[in-house]
Amino acid sequence: MFSIRPSSSTMAADLHVFATPHSEAPENVPDATALLSQALEGLSVDEREHAYEDVNGVPRVVSETHALIQNSITNLQSNLMAITQKPAFNQACQQDAAFCCNPAFCLMFLRSESFDCKRAAERMV
Repeated sequence: MFSIRPSSSTMAADLHVFATPHSEAPENVPDATALLSQALEGLSVDEREHAYEDVNGVPRVVSETHALIQNSITNLQSNLMAITQKPAFNQACQQDAAFCCNPAFCLMFLRSESFDCKRAAERMV
């Protein structure tokens, strides 16, 4: 068994290539910062704030009123009925229907989807 060792001058040249910063981009390649800045300028204040919240992992806060909760649970149940393929959900309802229809149980899914009833229904099934 043998190995080939490059000369020290070859290794120094290779290291120089990796150590040299490549700060000069070709002229036809736009700067990523400029592209991001242009994209953000085109957004409204609310859209920009929502984008920053998404990037930084800040959850969207929904003010929960009694009416919102009641309407959302009703809409969630309608969306659940509209989904035809839901074998696991159907089995769970056969085993304990009171649990599957419990408003507190439904509310967990609604909160996880910021009260988007369709997405909450899809998550449940």
